[in-house]
Amino acid sequence: MLLFFGLEIQIPAMSKQDVRFEGKVRYEWAIKEGLARIADGRMHVDKGLFLSTMEKSRDALNYADNIPEFGMEAIYLYFSNRERAAHIMDELRSAGVQADVQDDKVGSTLKISFVPMQDRNNK
Repeated sequence: MLLFFGLEIQIPAMSKQDVRFEGKVRYEWAIKEGLARIADGRMHVDKGLFLSTMEKSRDALNYADNIPEFGMEAIYLYFSNRERAAHIMDELRSAGVQADVQDDKVGSTLKISFVPMQDRNNK
């Protein structure tokens, strides 16, 4: 509820449809940005592995609190709630995605890696 010039105005909260639309836009942006980074050489990952990992991580992007950031071999999602980040990490791991949670001062960062498991163990 908002008081505006003495009038009470009801402002509806974001509906599920709004959240889904925002998540779809965020997912499409992440795909385009990731593919552009792979093409430019700013990300050193396999294109097919990137696309399959992003498809499995679609819901995680919906729940992130900020726009994700890309690294050389991973994408980073920020969460204000550590329990939510840990729960999403568990879901991603059960789907075969390399994911780790790192605690920050203010919240938690979920790292989704695009490096295959055998390559990751060799580093």
